[in-house]
Amino acid sequence: MKKNKTTCTVGKIIFLMALMTTTGVLQAQHCDSIPNHLAGHYCLWPGNAIQLADGNILIECKQDSLTTNDINQEFIPYLVKYYKISRYGAAIMDSIFFEDTNSVAQDILEQLHKTDNKYRNLMINRITANGTCLNIKFFDDDLNFNDELEVTFPVPEEITNGYFCILDSNDDIILTYRNWTESETCFARYGLDGTLKHTKAYHDSIMPITDSLGYVRQDGLRQNGNNPLGYDYFGAKVRNLNMKEGTVWGYELDSLFNIRHSFELNDSISGYPYYYYTINPYSDLMISQGDGTAYFSRNIGWQPTRWGTVIQKVNEYSEVIDEVQFQPCPRPNNQVKGINMEKDRDGNICYSFFGLDMDSCHYVATVKVDPDLNILWERYAMRMQAPYQEFMCEPTTMKVFGDGAVLVFGQTFAINWDFNNQSNPNNQPWLRGLFLTLMYDEVENVAEFGNAFRPYLTYPNPVHDQICLHYSPDVQPKALELYDMQGRLIRKHNDNFEHFDMEGLLAGQYVLKVVFYDGTNYSEKIIKK
Repeated sequence: MKKNKTTCTVGKIIFLMALMTTTGVLQAQHCDSIPNHLAGHYCLWPGNAIQLADGNILIECKQDSLTTNDINQEFIPYLVKYYKISRYGAAIMDSIFFEDTNSVAQDILEQLHKTDNKYRNLMINRITANGTCLNIKFFDDDLNFNDELEVTFPVPEEITNGYFCILDSNDDIILTYRNWTESETCFARYGLDGTLKHTKAYHDSIMPITDSLGYVRQDGLRQNGNNPLGYDYFGAKVRNLNMKEGTVWGYELDSLFNIRHSFELNDSISGYPYYYYTINPYSDLMISQGDGTAYFSRNIGWQPTRWGTVIQKVNEYSEVIDEVQFQPCPRPNNQVKGINMEKDRDGNICYSFFGLDMDSCHYVATVKVDPDLNILWERYAMRMQAPYQEFMCEPTTMKVFGDGAVLVFGQTFAINWDFNNQSNPNNQPWLRGLFLTLMYDEVENVAEFGNAFRPYLTYPNPVHDQICLHYSPDVQPKALELYDMQGRLIRKHNDNFEHFDMEGLLAGQYVLKVVFYDGTNYSEKIIKK
Protein backbone atom coordinates (compact mmCIF):
# COMPACT_ATOMS: atom_id res chain seq x y z
CA MET A 1 0.00 0.00 0.00
CA LYS A 2 1.45 3.30 -1.12
CA LYS A 3 0.83 6.47 0.88
CA ASN A 4 1.14 10.06 -0.27
CA LYS A 5 0.82 13.19 1.82
CA THR A 6 -0.16 16.55 0.41
CA THR A 7 -1.05 19.94 1.85
CA CYS A 8 -3.86 21.67 -0.04
CA THR A 9 -3.46 25.33 -0.90
CA VAL A 10 -6.24 27.83 -1.38
CA GLY A 11 -5.77 27.63 -5.13
CA LYS A 12 -6.66 23.94 -5.13
CA ILE A 13 -9.98 24.42 -3.38
CA ILE A 14 -13.00 24.53 -5.67
CA PHE A 15 -16.15 25.69 -3.91
CA LEU A 16 -19.18 23.73 -5.09
CA MET A 17 -21.64 25.72 -3.02
CA ALA A 18 -21.18 29.12 -1.42
CA LEU A 19 -22.41 28.67 2.15
CA MET A 20 -22.22 31.42 4.74
CA THR A 21 -18.97 31.94 6.66
CA THR A 22 -20.76 32.34 9.98
CA THR A 23 -18.86 30.93 12.96
CA GLY A 24 -19.88 27.34 13.52
CA VAL A 25 -20.48 26.55 9.86
CA LEU A 26 -18.37 24.30 7.68
CA GLN A 27 -18.46 25.31 4.05
CA ALA A 28 -19.08 22.88 1.24
CA GLN A 29 -16.04 22.61 -0.95
CA HIS A 30 -14.02 20.32 -3.16
CA CYS A 31 -10.32 19.78 -2.59
CA ASP A 32 -8.58 16.92 -4.29
CA SER A 33 -5.08 16.02 -5.39
CA ILE A 34 -6.43 13.80 -8.16
CA PRO A 35 -6.10 15.31 -11.68
CA ASN A 36 -9.17 16.99 -13.12
CA HIS A 37 -9.35 14.56 -16.04
CA LEU A 38 -10.88 12.08 -13.61
CA ALA A 39 -14.00 14.20 -13.24
CA GLY A 40 -16.93 12.00 -14.09
CA HIS A 41 -14.93 8.79 -13.64
CA TYR A 42 -14.66 8.42 -9.89
CA CYS A 43 -16.65 8.73 -6.69
CA LEU A 44 -15.55 9.91 -3.27
CA TRP A 45 -17.34 7.89 -0.60
CA PRO A 46 -17.08 9.47 2.87
CA GLY A 47 -16.86 6.89 5.61
CA ASN A 48 -16.22 8.32 9.06
CA ALA A 49 -15.06 11.43 10.87
CA ILE A 50 -13.40 12.07 14.22
CA GLN A 51 -12.73 15.22 16.22
CA LEU A 52 -9.09 16.00 16.91
CA ALA A 53 -7.73 17.39 20.17
CA ASP A 54 -7.74 20.96 18.84
CA GLY A 55 -11.41 20.71 17.80
CA ASN A 56 -10.66 20.31 14.09
CA ILE A 57 -12.11 17.44 12.10
CA LEU A 58 -10.51 14.47 10.35
CA ILE A 59 -12.63 12.78 7.72
CA GLU A 60 -11.97 9.50 5.92
CA CYS A 61 -13.24 8.70 2.45
CA LYS A 62 -12.58 6.29 -0.39
CA GLN A 63 -12.08 7.00 -4.03
CA ASP A 64 -13.90 4.32 -5.96
CA SER A 65 -13.44 4.29 -9.71
CA LEU A 66 -16.62 4.21 -11.80
CA THR A 67 -14.58 2.94 -14.72
CA THR A 68 -11.43 0.89 -14.76
CA ASN A 69 -9.59 3.41 -16.93
CA ASP A 70 -9.88 7.08 -17.73
CA ILE A 71 -10.46 8.54 -21.19
CA ASN A 72 -6.77 8.04 -22.02
CA GLN A 73 -6.94 4.38 -20.92
CA GLU A 74 -4.77 5.14 -17.93
CA PHE A 75 -5.45 3.06 -14.84
CA ILE A 76 -7.38 4.84 -12.08
CA PRO A 77 -6.24 3.65 -8.63
CA TYR A 78 -8.46 2.98 -5.67
CA LEU A 79 -7.54 5.37 -2.88
CA VAL A 80 -8.28 5.81 0.81
CA LYS A 81 -8.04 9.48 1.74
CA TYR A 82 -7.88 11.42 4.99
CA TYR A 83 -8.58 15.16 5.11
CA LYS A 84 -7.82 17.33 8.13
CA ILE A 85 -10.30 20.20 8.02
CA SER A 86 -10.55 23.26 10.21
CA ARG A 87 -13.72 23.36 12.24
CA TYR A 88 -14.57 26.94 11.28
CA GLY A 89 -14.22 28.01 7.68
CA ALA A 90 -13.69 24.48 6.36
CA ALA A 91 -10.13 25.06 5.15
CA ILE A 92 -8.41 21.79 4.31
CA MET A 93 -5.27 21.92 6.43
CA ASP A 94 -3.65 18.67 5.41
CA SER A 95 -4.40 15.41 3.60
CA ILE A 96 -2.95 11.99 3.00
CA PHE A 97 -4.00 9.13 0.77
CA PHE A 98 -3.21 5.45 0.46
CA GLU A 99 -3.16 3.71 -2.89
CA ASP A 100 -4.26 0.10 -3.25
CA THR A 101 -4.60 -1.32 -6.75
CA ASN A 102 -6.63 -4.25 -5.42
CA SER A 103 -9.17 -1.95 -3.72
CA VAL A 104 -9.28 -1.80 0.06
CA ALA A 105 -12.40 -3.66 1.13
CA GLN A 106 -13.22 -1.57 4.16
CA ASP A 107 -11.39 1.04 6.21
CA ILE A 108 -12.30 2.28 9.67
CA LEU A 109 -11.24 5.58 11.23
CA GLU A 110 -11.32 5.46 15.03
CA GLN A 111 -9.73 7.13 18.03
CA LEU A 112 -8.31 5.64 21.23
CA HIS A 113 -10.19 6.36 24.45
CA LYS A 114 -7.63 5.43 27.13
CA THR A 115 -4.25 6.87 26.21
CA ASP A 116 -2.20 10.05 26.40
CA ASN A 117 -0.06 8.92 23.47
CA LYS A 118 -0.13 11.46 20.65
CA TYR A 119 -0.53 8.55 18.19
CA ARG A 120 -4.13 8.00 19.25
CA ASN A 121 -5.81 7.95 15.84
CA LEU A 122 -6.35 4.57 14.22
CA MET A 123 -6.80 3.45 10.63
CA ILE A 124 -8.03 -0.13 10.46
CA ASN A 125 -8.31 -1.99 7.17
CA ARG A 126 -8.70 -5.58 5.99
CA ILE A 127 -5.98 -7.13 3.88
CA THR A 128 -6.06 -10.48 2.11
CA ALA A 129 -2.42 -11.36 1.54
CA ASN A 130 -1.97 -15.08 2.34
CA GLY A 131 -5.23 -15.09 4.27
CA THR A 132 -7.45 -12.53 5.91
CA CYS A 133 -5.89 -10.02 8.31
CA LEU A 134 -6.64 -6.71 9.95
CA ASN A 135 -4.02 -3.98 9.78
CA ILE A 136 -3.92 -1.12 12.30
CA LYS A 137 -1.96 2.07 11.64
CA PHE A 138 -1.50 4.66 14.40
CA PHE A 139 -1.02 8.36 13.62
CA ASP A 140 -1.11 11.74 15.31
CA ASP A 141 -3.29 14.78 14.63
CA ASP A 142 -0.79 16.03 12.03
CA LEU A 143 -1.19 12.80 9.99
CA ASN A 144 2.25 11.50 10.96
CA PHE A 145 2.19 7.70 11.16
CA ASN A 146 4.19 5.69 13.69
CA ASP A 147 5.35 2.59 11.83
CA GLU A 148 6.70 1.04 15.05
CA LEU A 149 3.18 0.80 16.46
CA GLU A 150 1.65 -0.77 13.35
CA VAL A 151 -0.04 -4.13 13.98
CA THR A 152 -1.25 -6.81 11.56
CA PHE A 153 -3.02 -9.91 12.81
CA PRO A 154 -5.13 -12.72 11.30
CA VAL A 155 -8.90 -12.83 11.56
CA PRO A 156 -11.37 -15.51 10.34
CA GLU A 157 -11.33 -16.19 6.61
CA GLU A 158 -15.13 -15.90 6.54
CA ILE A 159 -14.87 -12.13 6.86
CA THR A 160 -15.95 -10.54 3.58
CA ASN A 161 -17.17 -7.10 2.58
CA GLY A 162 -20.30 -7.67 4.67
CA TYR A 163 -18.70 -7.24 8.09
CA PHE A 164 -18.66 -4.50 10.69
CA CYS A 165 -15.73 -3.33 12.77
CA ILE A 166 -15.80 -0.78 15.59
CA LEU A 167 -13.48 0.32 18.39
CA ASP A 168 -15.32 0.33 21.71
CA SER A 169 -14.69 2.48 24.78
CA ASN A 170 -12.35 -0.18 26.21
CA ASP A 171 -10.19 0.19 23.08
CA ASP A 172 -11.07 -3.29 21.92
CA ILE A 173 -11.86 -4.08 18.29
CA ILE A 174 -15.34 -5.59 17.90
CA LEU A 175 -16.03 -7.59 14.74
CA THR A 176 -19.24 -9.09 13.47
CA TYR A 177 -19.45 -11.22 10.34
CA ARG A 178 -21.37 -14.12 8.84
CA ASN A 179 -20.09 -17.66 8.51
CA TRP A 180 -22.14 -18.91 5.60
CA THR A 181 -20.66 -22.42 5.81
CA GLU A 182 -21.96 -22.90 9.34
CA SER A 183 -25.02 -20.61 8.89
CA GLU A 184 -23.88 -18.45 11.80
CA THR A 185 -23.62 -14.79 12.74
CA CYS A 186 -20.33 -14.35 14.60
CA PHE A 187 -18.99 -11.74 17.01
CA ALA A 188 -15.36 -11.37 18.13
CA ARG A 189 -13.37 -9.11 20.46
CA TYR A 190 -9.70 -8.38 19.75
CA GLY A 191 -7.14 -6.35 21.64
CA LEU A 192 -5.08 -3.77 19.79
CA ASP A 193 -2.17 -6.22 19.77
CA GLY A 194 -4.27 -8.77 17.88
CA THR A 195 -5.11 -10.96 20.87
CA LEU A 196 -8.46 -12.73 20.46
CA LYS A 197 -10.30 -12.15 23.75
CA HIS A 198 -13.80 -13.51 23.19
CA THR A 199 -16.08 -14.93 20.49
CA LYS A 200 -19.76 -15.75 20.20
CA ALA A 201 -21.74 -17.32 17.35
CA TYR A 202 -25.48 -17.57 16.78
CA HIS A 203 -27.03 -20.10 14.45
CA ASP A 204 -29.46 -19.01 11.77
CA SER A 205 -32.33 -20.36 13.86
CA ILE A 206 -31.58 -17.74 16.58
CA MET A 207 -30.15 -14.79 14.65
CA PRO A 208 -31.27 -15.22 11.01
CA ILE A 209 -28.81 -14.59 8.22
CA THR A 210 -31.28 -15.34 5.41
CA ASP A 211 -35.05 -15.01 4.95
CA SER A 212 -37.50 -16.66 2.54
CA LEU A 213 -35.96 -14.68 -0.32
CA GLY A 214 -32.48 -15.66 0.77
CA TYR A 215 -31.68 -12.12 1.84
CA VAL A 216 -31.20 -10.35 5.17
CA ARG A 217 -29.57 -6.96 5.22
CA GLN A 218 -27.08 -5.88 7.89
CA ASP A 219 -27.24 -2.18 8.61
CA GLY A 220 -24.88 -1.62 11.48
CA LEU A 221 -23.08 -2.37 14.72
CA ARG A 222 -22.60 0.22 17.44
CA GLN A 223 -21.79 0.50 21.13
CA ASN A 224 -24.88 1.35 23.16
CA GLY A 225 -23.46 2.25 26.56
CA ASN A 226 -20.52 2.22 28.95
CA ASN A 227 -22.10 1.11 32.21
CA PRO A 228 -22.92 -1.59 31.47
CA LEU A 229 -21.03 -2.02 28.22
CA GLY A 230 -23.16 -3.29 25.35
CA TYR A 231 -23.66 -3.26 21.61
CA ASP A 232 -26.48 -2.88 19.08
CA TYR A 233 -26.62 -5.05 15.96
CA PHE A 234 -29.45 -4.35 13.52
CA GLY A 235 -30.73 -4.72 9.98
CA ALA A 236 -33.74 -5.86 7.94
CA LYS A 237 -35.41 -8.87 6.33
CA VAL A 238 -37.14 -8.35 3.00
CA ARG A 239 -40.26 -10.18 1.83
CA ASN A 240 -41.23 -8.07 -1.16
CA LEU A 241 -38.70 -6.37 -3.40
CA ASN A 242 -41.11 -3.54 -4.26
CA MET A 243 -39.80 -1.84 -1.07
CA LYS A 244 -43.14 -2.10 0.73
CA GLU A 245 -42.92 -5.28 2.77
CA GLY A 246 -40.32 -6.50 5.20
CA THR A 247 -39.21 -6.63 8.82
CA VAL A 248 -36.58 -4.61 10.63
CA TRP A 249 -34.74 -6.30 13.46
CA GLY A 250 -32.29 -5.40 16.19
CA TYR A 251 -30.37 -7.08 18.99
CA GLU A 252 -29.11 -5.49 22.18
CA LEU A 253 -26.01 -7.42 23.27
CA ASP A 254 -23.99 -7.35 26.48
CA SER A 255 -20.19 -7.10 26.65
CA LEU A 256 -19.87 -10.87 26.02
CA PHE A 257 -22.27 -10.68 23.04
CA ASN A 258 -25.11 -12.40 24.90
CA ILE A 259 -28.55 -11.23 23.74
CA ARG A 260 -30.18 -8.94 26.31
CA HIS A 261 -33.15 -8.01 24.16
CA SER A 262 -34.27 -8.64 20.60
CA PHE A 263 -36.62 -6.50 18.52
CA GLU A 264 -38.56 -7.12 15.34
CA LEU A 265 -40.89 -4.65 13.65
CA ASN A 266 -43.19 -5.85 10.89
CA ASP A 267 -44.03 -3.49 8.03
CA SER A 268 -47.68 -4.51 7.83
CA ILE A 269 -48.79 -3.21 11.24
CA SER A 270 -52.55 -2.82 11.14
CA GLY A 271 -53.96 0.63 11.68
CA TYR A 272 -50.94 2.57 10.44
CA PRO A 273 -51.66 5.16 7.72
CA TYR A 274 -48.44 4.47 5.82
CA TYR A 275 -46.15 1.76 4.59
CA TYR A 276 -42.38 1.37 5.03
CA TYR A 277 -39.42 1.34 2.67
CA THR A 278 -37.51 -1.45 4.34
CA ILE A 279 -34.84 -2.13 1.74
CA ASN A 280 -33.91 1.49 1.26
CA PRO A 281 -30.24 1.88 2.29
CA TYR A 282 -30.97 5.10 4.25
CA SER A 283 -33.22 3.57 6.88
CA ASP A 284 -33.67 1.09 9.70
CA LEU A 285 -31.28 2.59 12.27
CA MET A 286 -31.44 1.48 15.90
CA ILE A 287 -30.39 2.79 19.32
CA SER A 288 -31.16 0.70 22.40
CA GLN A 289 -31.67 2.16 25.87
CA GLY A 290 -30.37 -0.80 27.88
CA ASP A 291 -33.69 -1.23 29.70
CA GLY A 292 -35.65 -3.18 27.11
CA THR A 293 -36.67 -0.16 25.04
CA ALA A 294 -35.12 0.94 21.76
CA TYR A 295 -35.49 3.57 19.04
CA PHE A 296 -35.78 2.76 15.34
CA SER A 297 -35.70 5.25 12.47
CA ARG A 298 -37.54 4.17 9.32
CA ASN A 299 -38.50 5.59 5.95
CA ILE A 300 -42.24 5.71 5.35
CA GLY A 301 -44.70 6.63 2.62
CA TRP A 302 -48.26 7.85 3.00
CA GLN A 303 -48.76 7.64 -0.74
CA PRO A 304 -46.62 6.30 -3.59
CA THR A 305 -45.41 9.86 -4.31
CA ARG A 306 -45.16 11.20 -0.73
CA TRP A 307 -42.45 9.98 1.60
CA GLY A 308 -41.45 10.76 5.14
CA THR A 309 -39.32 9.40 7.96
CA VAL A 310 -40.16 8.41 11.52
CA ILE A 311 -38.46 7.61 14.84
CA GLN A 312 -40.31 4.90 16.74
CA LYS A 313 -39.82 3.98 20.40
CA VAL A 314 -40.53 0.30 21.05
CA ASN A 315 -40.72 -1.77 24.23
CA GLU A 316 -39.18 -5.17 24.97
CA TYR A 317 -42.10 -6.85 23.15
CA SER A 318 -41.37 -4.87 19.97
CA GLU A 319 -44.54 -2.85 20.43
CA VAL A 320 -44.43 0.76 19.23
CA ILE A 321 -45.17 2.87 22.31
CA ASP A 322 -44.40 6.28 20.80
CA GLU A 323 -43.21 7.86 17.57
CA VAL A 324 -42.39 11.19 15.95
CA GLN A 325 -42.82 11.78 12.21
CA PHE A 326 -40.90 14.11 9.92
CA GLN A 327 -42.28 15.30 6.62
CA PRO A 328 -41.54 19.04 6.77
CA CYS A 329 -42.09 19.50 3.04
CA PRO A 330 -45.28 17.43 2.48
CA ARG A 331 -45.53 17.72 -1.28
CA PRO A 332 -45.99 15.14 -4.06
CA ASN A 333 -42.75 13.42 -5.09
CA ASN A 334 -41.00 14.64 -1.93
CA GLN A 335 -38.68 11.86 -0.74
CA VAL A 336 -37.48 12.00 2.86
CA LYS A 337 -34.69 9.57 3.72
CA GLY A 338 -32.82 8.98 6.97
CA ILE A 339 -29.05 9.50 7.15
CA ASN A 340 -27.97 8.52 10.66
CA MET A 341 -29.12 8.54 14.27
CA GLU A 342 -26.86 8.92 17.34
CA LYS A 343 -27.11 9.85 21.01
CA ASP A 344 -25.52 12.99 22.37
CA ARG A 345 -23.74 13.24 25.73
CA ASP A 346 -27.01 14.05 27.54
CA GLY A 347 -28.91 11.03 26.22
CA ASN A 348 -30.91 12.96 23.63
CA ILE A 349 -31.18 11.62 20.10
CA CYS A 350 -29.82 13.46 17.06
CA TYR A 351 -31.29 12.34 13.75
CA SER A 352 -30.32 13.59 10.31
CA PHE A 353 -32.32 13.12 7.12
CA PHE A 354 -32.58 14.73 3.72
CA GLY A 355 -35.50 15.58 1.49
CA LEU A 356 -35.73 16.07 -2.23
CA ASP A 357 -38.37 16.25 -4.89
CA MET A 358 -38.44 17.13 -8.56
CA ASP A 359 -39.41 20.76 -7.94
CA SER A 360 -37.51 22.76 -5.35
CA CYS A 361 -37.80 21.45 -1.78
CA HIS A 362 -34.25 20.15 -1.32
CA TYR A 363 -32.60 20.19 2.09
CA VAL A 364 -30.48 18.41 4.67
CA ALA A 365 -32.02 18.42 8.14
CA THR A 366 -30.88 17.56 11.66
CA VAL A 367 -33.29 17.29 14.57
CA LYS A 368 -32.72 16.64 18.26
CA VAL A 369 -35.38 14.85 20.32
CA ASP A 370 -35.40 13.94 23.99
CA PRO A 371 -35.91 10.32 25.20
CA ASP A 372 -39.70 10.91 25.11
CA LEU A 373 -39.42 11.97 21.43
CA ASN A 374 -40.22 15.63 22.06
CA ILE A 375 -38.53 17.73 19.36
CA LEU A 376 -35.97 20.08 20.93
CA TRP A 377 -34.79 21.75 17.71
CA GLU A 378 -34.58 21.38 13.95
CA ARG A 379 -31.97 22.84 11.58
CA TYR A 380 -32.06 22.90 7.78
CA ALA A 381 -29.28 23.39 5.26
CA MET A 382 -28.11 22.63 1.71
CA ARG A 383 -31.01 24.07 -0.27
CA MET A 384 -30.64 23.23 -3.95
CA GLN A 385 -32.38 23.52 -7.27
CA ALA A 386 -33.78 20.56 -9.15
CA PRO A 387 -34.04 18.53 -11.23
CA TYR A 388 -30.32 17.96 -10.91
CA GLN A 389 -29.14 21.41 -11.86
CA GLU A 390 -25.79 22.95 -11.03
CA PHE A 391 -25.16 21.35 -7.64
CA MET A 392 -26.50 18.42 -5.66
CA CYS A 393 -25.41 16.59 -2.54
CA GLU A 394 -25.86 13.04 -1.38
CA PRO A 395 -25.58 12.91 2.43
CA THR A 396 -24.16 9.65 3.70
CA THR A 397 -23.65 9.95 7.45
CA MET A 398 -23.81 12.13 10.55
CA LYS A 399 -21.57 12.33 13.62
CA VAL A 400 -22.27 13.74 17.08
CA PHE A 401 -19.02 14.82 18.73
CA GLY A 402 -18.34 14.86 22.44
CA ASP A 403 -18.58 18.64 22.74
CA GLY A 404 -22.07 18.75 21.24
CA ALA A 405 -21.24 19.52 17.61
CA VAL A 406 -23.29 17.72 14.96
CA LEU A 407 -21.62 17.11 11.60
CA VAL A 408 -23.35 15.90 8.44
CA PHE A 409 -21.22 14.94 5.46
CA GLY A 410 -21.36 13.11 2.16
CA GLN A 411 -20.80 13.47 -1.57
CA THR A 412 -21.29 16.45 -3.81
CA PHE A 413 -21.63 16.53 -7.54
CA ALA A 414 -21.78 19.54 -9.80
CA ILE A 415 -23.31 18.97 -13.19
CA ASN A 416 -24.26 20.80 -16.34
CA TRP A 417 -26.31 18.19 -18.15
CA ASP A 418 -29.40 18.27 -20.34
CA PHE A 419 -31.31 15.13 -19.42
CA ASN A 420 -33.85 15.69 -22.19
CA ASN A 421 -31.11 15.85 -24.81
CA GLN A 422 -28.21 13.74 -23.61
CA SER A 423 -26.40 14.17 -26.93
CA ASN A 424 -26.18 17.92 -26.31
CA PRO A 425 -22.53 18.89 -27.07
CA ASN A 426 -22.61 21.36 -24.16
CA ASN A 427 -23.14 18.59 -21.61
CA GLN A 428 -20.32 18.37 -19.07
CA PRO A 429 -19.32 15.40 -16.89
CA TRP A 430 -20.03 15.27 -13.18
CA LEU A 431 -17.48 16.76 -10.82
CA ARG A 432 -17.63 14.94 -7.51
CA GLY A 433 -16.20 15.93 -4.17
CA LEU A 434 -17.12 16.15 -0.48
CA PHE A 435 -19.39 18.36 1.54
CA LEU A 436 -19.30 18.86 5.29
CA THR A 437 -21.95 20.73 7.24
CA LEU A 438 -21.65 21.65 10.91
CA MET A 439 -25.36 21.67 11.66
CA TYR A 440 -25.12 22.61 15.34
CA ASP A 441 -22.41 23.76 17.73
CA GLU A 442 -23.02 23.87 21.48
CA VAL A 443 -19.44 24.94 22.29
CA GLU A 444 -19.78 28.29 20.55
CA ASN A 445 -23.47 28.64 21.46
CA VAL A 446 -24.19 29.47 17.86
CA ALA A 447 -27.76 30.73 17.55
CA GLU A 448 -27.35 32.41 14.15
CA PHE A 449 -26.41 30.09 11.32
CA GLY A 450 -26.66 32.51 8.43
CA ASN A 451 -28.94 32.19 5.47
CA ALA A 452 -27.68 28.75 4.48
CA PHE A 453 -28.49 27.23 7.89
CA ARG A 454 -31.95 27.99 9.16
CA PRO A 455 -34.36 26.94 11.92
CA TYR A 456 -37.13 26.78 9.35
CA LEU A 457 -37.90 25.45 5.86
CA THR A 458 -39.70 27.19 2.99
CA TYR A 459 -41.38 25.58 -0.02
CA PRO A 460 -42.10 25.61 -2.90
CA ASN A 461 -39.56 27.78 -4.68
CA PRO A 462 -40.26 28.69 -7.48
CA VAL A 463 -43.80 29.45 -6.29
CA HIS A 464 -47.13 30.08 -8.00
CA ASP A 465 -49.42 31.55 -5.34
CA GLN A 466 -48.36 30.66 -1.79
CA ILE A 467 -45.15 29.95 0.13
CA CYS A 468 -45.31 27.46 3.01
CA LEU A 469 -43.02 27.63 6.06
CA HIS A 470 -42.13 24.97 8.62
CA TYR A 471 -40.40 26.09 11.88
CA SER A 472 -38.23 24.51 14.55
CA PRO A 473 -40.06 24.43 17.92
CA ASP A 474 -37.27 26.43 19.64
CA VAL A 475 -37.89 29.62 17.60
CA GLN A 476 -40.81 32.05 17.39
CA PRO A 477 -41.40 34.06 14.19
CA LYS A 478 -42.29 37.73 14.53
CA ALA A 479 -42.78 38.92 10.96
CA LEU A 480 -42.58 37.90 7.32
CA GLU A 481 -41.47 40.59 4.87
CA LEU A 482 -41.29 40.44 1.08
CA TYR A 483 -39.02 42.82 -0.87
CA ASP A 484 -38.46 43.37 -4.56
CA MET A 485 -34.95 43.25 -6.00
CA GLN A 486 -34.62 47.03 -5.49
CA GLY A 487 -35.08 46.59 -1.74
CA ARG A 488 -38.63 47.99 -1.56
CA LEU A 489 -41.04 46.37 0.91
CA ILE A 490 -43.90 44.77 -1.06
CA ARG A 491 -45.86 42.81 1.56
CA LYS A 492 -45.63 42.06 5.27
CA HIS A 493 -47.25 39.48 7.58
CA ASN A 494 -47.45 39.93 11.36
CA ASP A 495 -49.42 36.71 11.82
CA ASN A 496 -50.20 33.49 9.90
CA PHE A 497 -46.49 32.68 9.71
CA GLU A 498 -47.05 29.24 8.16
CA HIS A 499 -48.07 30.72 4.78
CA PHE A 500 -47.20 33.79 2.72
CA ASP A 501 -49.46 34.93 -0.11
CA MET A 502 -47.77 35.60 -3.48
CA GLU A 503 -50.97 35.75 -5.53
CA GLY A 504 -51.32 38.78 -7.80
CA LEU A 505 -47.61 39.59 -7.88
CA LEU A 506 -45.75 39.86 -11.17
CA ALA A 507 -43.51 36.97 -12.17
CA GLY A 508 -39.89 37.55 -11.21
CA GLN A 509 -37.48 37.48 -8.25
CA TYR A 510 -38.21 38.65 -4.71
CA VAL A 511 -36.53 38.41 -1.30
CA LEU A 512 -38.40 36.87 1.64
CA LYS A 513 -37.19 37.98 5.08
CA VAL A 514 -38.14 35.97 8.18
CA VAL A 515 -37.76 37.89 11.46
CA PHE A 516 -37.73 36.15 14.86
CA TYR A 517 -38.41 37.49 18.36
CA ASP A 518 -34.84 36.75 19.47
CA GLY A 519 -33.61 39.36 16.99
CA THR A 520 -32.31 36.99 14.32
CA ASN A 521 -33.53 37.22 10.76
CA TYR A 522 -32.97 35.31 7.54
CA SER A 523 -33.44 36.21 3.88
CA GLU A 524 -33.74 34.12 0.75
CA LYS A 525 -34.50 34.72 -2.90
CA ILE A 526 -37.97 33.66 -4.03
CA ILE A 527 -38.87 33.11 -7.68
CA LYS A 528 -42.49 33.88 -8.59
CA LYS A 529 -43.74 32.00 -11.63
